[in-house]
Amino acid sequence: MQRRPIEVLCKQTDKNKMKLCCRSYGRWTESETQKLKEGVRKFGEGNWSKIKSYYSFENRTNINLKDRWRTLKKSKMV
Repeated sequence: MQRRPIEVLCKQTDKNKMKLCCRSYGRWTESETQKLKEGVRKFGEGNWSKIKSYYSFENRTNINLKDRWRTLKKSKMV
């Protein structure tokens, strides 16, 4: 199943207009989370671009991977 980005509207600080400023790709699947854990074991924490390219994360950025890893660590799931 391919995910489509969910558009999020944010206010610009210099103008009182709404603009499309970021995208969200929904919840992480269990398989995505597992691939991230394996990638960190294989390449080490912080090597998000290597992990992303090796495991072919679709619709996820390096920042998404980093943020998910941080969330997993805070919730003591790793």
